[in-house]
Amino acid sequence: MRQAIKSLASPESSHGRESLFKDATVVEGQLHQNPRSNTFAAAYADSSRPVLLDRTNYPLETPIDRVKPYARDLARLLRDVDPMGFGLLKCEGVIEWHGQDDQTSTQFQFIFGIPEGLSATPTTLRDLLIKGSRYPLSQRVQLAKQLARSVMFVHTAGFVTRISGRRPSSSSRKRMETAIAQSANPSSLDSSGSEQPMHQRTATGTWNDRRISTVIHLGVCLLEVGLWCSFVCEDGGCIVPWHELDISTALSDKDRRRGAFAIKKLLVELAKDRLPSVVGERYTSLAVSCLTCLDKDDNNAFGSPEELRDKDGIVVGVRYIEKILLGVEDITV
Repeated sequence: MRQAIKSLASPESSHGRESLFKDATVVEGQLHQNPRSNTFAAAYADSSRPVLLDRTNYPLETPIDRVKPYARDLARLLRDVDPMGFGLLKCEGVIEWHGQDDQTSTQFQFIFGIPEGLSATPTTLRDLLIKGSRYPLSQRVQLAKQLARSVMFVHTAGFVTRISGRRPSSSSRKRMETAIAQSANPSSLDSSGSEQPMHQRTATGTWNDRRISTVIHLGVCLLEVGLWCSFVCEDGGCIVPWHELDISTALSDKDRRRGAFAIKKLLVELAKDRLPSVVGERYTSLAVSCLTCLDKDDNNAFGSPEELRDKDGIVVGVRYIEKILLGVEDITV
């Protein structure tokens, strides 16, 4: 982890001045989109070696000069990762992509190499969960551990929120995860109960708040993997919450704080009630700890907020990371 992140500070140490941005012709024109994702199966034009393309999803009119450095730095970071150690594919380059119908919509396609021995037709976790594919408990726990390692790796470098255009998600899931984060992190809301715009938050230490909210989102994912079910499902072409997750009223509550607390309470209760008999107490403890990481009570496994602050009173995200990674390695089946 340290070596890859160090490459950001010394980008020319091992790769010289070679640009990570590639021409679109380096991959074959025939792309195959993977189900329920923004990724495409492709191959290099000169060697037919399979690769995975992951496209960003920035809003229209996003200034390219603002996001291009983030794309470059993320690609640089992922160029040096160990796929088997962190569950992340190595990035071999970035293609600047312009929509055919709207030249103002500029996105970036990250080129990821597929390690030898792995399938050239990858699928998403969401697809596996919705289809109900069956896997041994040991493999599911290993998947959860890899997920935690990969999220914490990218989180450590500060890219989870800065490059947030990378990962598409259903509106139902976005609202649910945002609500949970807000219930534990009131500083992300302004006086009207609306989430503060990003440009207004950088001056108040809220980059750390946003990064810490990723820990809460990880808790939701750990809960899904533990129960081996998707919290968002398809119903007649629409995306709806899982039928056992009765959060429709909370999602539509005009009082966003009240709705957020209701969702968080339901998920914590679900984790405590259902996970122990399936994946054990340690896994359950980690999932619940992530969901409640900013709670101000004695049940917070991360300790009191004071223990997680630096000398200036700012919550230090790396201390969350240390505790999560230690918890991950402690899980056994």
